[in-house]
Amino acid sequence: MSPAFSSWSDFFAMGGYAFFVWLAVAMTVAPLALLALHTVLQ
Repeated sequence: MSPAFSSWSDFFAMGGYAFFVWLAVAMTVAPLALLALHTVLQ
């Protein structure tokens, strides 16, 4: 098995699609984190 990325820099660059990939990650993780925080605070 070979790794998909040769370095951490390549991983974070996501093959030139980093903006879209990390934006999608943020748009998924942020609401989940806010929902978890809201649940804990109730």
